[in-house]
Amino acid sequence: MWQPAGVFIVGVVIIAGLFTYKIGSLVPGANPSEIAGRTSSLHVHDITRDPINAPYKSLRYIARKIHNSISSERLVSGLVAGSAIILFYLVVRHFSSRYAAALATIMFATSTSLLTSGRLATSNVLLLMLLALLACGYLLRFNPHRSRSWLLTTVVLALALYVPGMIYFIIGGGLWQFRAVRRDHKWPRRKMIVVCAAILLVILAPLIYGFIAHPVLWHEYLGLPKHMPTIIGFIKSFLAVPLGVFLWAPKNPLFRLGRQPLLDIFGSFMFVLGCYELVKRYRLDRLVLLLAIFLLAALYTAVSGNYENSFVLLPFIYLCIALGIGLLLEQWRKVFPLNPLAQGVATGVIALAVLISVNFQTRRYFIAWPHNADTRAVFNLK
Repeated sequence: MWQPAGVFIVGVVIIAGLFTYKIGSLVPGANPSEIAGRTSSLHVHDITRDPINAPYKSLRYIARKIHNSISSERLVSGLVAGSAIILFYLVVRHFSSRYAAALATIMFATSTSLLTSGRLATSNVLLLMLLALLACGYLLRFNPHRSRSWLLTTVVLALALYVPGMIYFIIGGGLWQFRAVRRDHKWPRRKMIVVCAAILLVILAPLIYGFIAHPVLWHEYLGLPKHMPTIIGFIKSFLAVPLGVFLWAPKNPLFRLGRQPLLDIFGSFMFVLGCYELVKRYRLDRLVLLLAIFLLAALYTAVSGNYENSFVLLPFIYLCIALGIGLLLEQWRKVFPLNPLAQGVATGVIALAVLISVNFQTRRYFIAWPHNADTRAVFNLK
């Protein structure tokens, strides 16, 4: 076991470095969103009065008690992002080869978008909870330890319900999984249902109390703006989601450099190949699942009028990239099935392309973004 254990330890060290390097000094100060988040988690009664994103606020509260600085609060986001990276690999390796999953995980971990959200003290990083829900859905379908899977899913579900907008994905996924569970006769025992319901109720008690005491919280929780967008505005916001992946994104110096898109050229090409792989295997549930996630995320982003909600799609975009890398390697092996040299060259070329993509994404975040005048103007608070 020393080989996988060694790889895991090295991976954790690299992830820790990505989300701790100059965590408090890369930008000159804090931004208004970080300060507002601090204000909402100063005391326990502040969290109970507004329990939306309460798990994240609680971790910020604890981090500030350990060390009162913006750096310690940002490490909370790094913890969430780092956990998502590990979970991403565990999920993706079931959809593609281990080599393709490893390369896609490296690209996911070093993407500018994940680095930005994972190194800011903002609750936007909690949108990665959708990946955890996907993993739980996979466990419910295929893990033989059913009781353990139901307990873990209950806890993750309860925590995810604190995140604004996540309820839409939970309802959609629940309806989809309900059919599969009923078809496969995988219902838990009555005792387990009672236990899971009790756990869910206990964890959600602060959220339920908050909604009863302050009904106005429903607007934020459901992602509803004060004024609903016009039809033209809705269409523009909807189209901004795919355009932001490939061409240009709305300008927001807090989360990106100018209007640069999420993916680079290599990532875009692999994403298209991954989508082709999904369509080619259209009989599998993964096509319906990912289509539903992309469509629902775009609709939620358009209704809320907040483009940053599309961050929920990040792990699924890189999941498609993993499928694209796997397809490319598979086709190359079919062309040269008995030539190890040709296969080695293909593996090396793909690895080099991933390295170039990683270099672009990390330099865009660690060098270009913090030195941008608009970015420095946003991070002007102490």
